Amino acid sequence: MRVMGVLLFAAAVFALAEPCPLAGQASDTASSRPGLRLGWRLGERDFLLPITAIQWGSPERWSFTGRFVHRLDVAEHGVHATWTVGLSPGTGGARAHTGILGVFNLPEHPDTAVRWGASLELLRTWGRPLGAVAYRNYGGVELSGGLPPFLLVGLGRYWPIGAGDAGPVWGFRIGFGI
Repeated sequence: MRVMGVLLFAAAVFALAEPCPLAGQASDTASSRPGLRLGWRLGERDFLLPITAIQWGSPERWSFTGRFVHRLDVAEHGVHATWTVGLSPGTGGARAHTGILGVFNLPEHPDTAVRWGASLELLRTWGRPLGAVAYRNYGGVELSGGLPPFLLVGLGRYWPIGAGDAGPVWGFRIGFGI
């Protein structure tokens, strides 16, 4: 039942968001795509994207991710990078993260892209997390990639913060989003 509530909340926030451009998309093209609703523009290069991914994985089980995004300079050779700060609440824990997220596409195939990223993570578990001790704090790193908007994957390593019986854990997630 909690999963359905999280997904319904995510869908409602997504539906209320305003059009804004994706990485590599000129800012004036957002209004020409009336069905594209991603978030709120905060400045020339700054965006608040309430829902960028819905994922399943360990240790936080079902989760969704919202991000603040600052677009960095767009390179001429098809690499578009952003600095992001995100929050990923889930049914078995939550992650707060910051890092670099990018999209690579070839000029001859502008509609095809590969997503890549690296981030520093803070993880708090609760309930029944997969492969981790509940009610513990962890710090770690994560590498991610995928083929947006279809497939996103992430792999991270987390170390316990503070005293306790928790050891390091691996995190893995798969989902869809941008």
